[in-house]
Amino acid sequence: MSSWYDNQPLLVRTGFSITRKQMKELLTADLWDAVRLWSDYKKFGLFHGEGPAGENAEYIMLIRAFESEYDEVVAEASRTESR
Repeated sequence: MSSWYDNQPLLVRTGFSITRKQMKELLTADLWDAVRLWSDYKKFGLFHGEGPAGENAEYIMLIRAFESEYDEVVAEASRTESR
């Protein structure tokens, strides 16, 4: 049974919101694998060391999606600090 607390927005950004109840559905093994791949990219660079042409398209799309979100969070934090 859901409580009021479970249905309150946890994350509200760029036109959508996620509730605590939805977070349980979104936090899958696939998401954690994607986060791990992005984290490894941030630490070590591209996996094959041959630039984007040396990687498969899905990996490059994943990196671009995470980098886009990262850039947005950094920009948002910068705007908040300057207020």
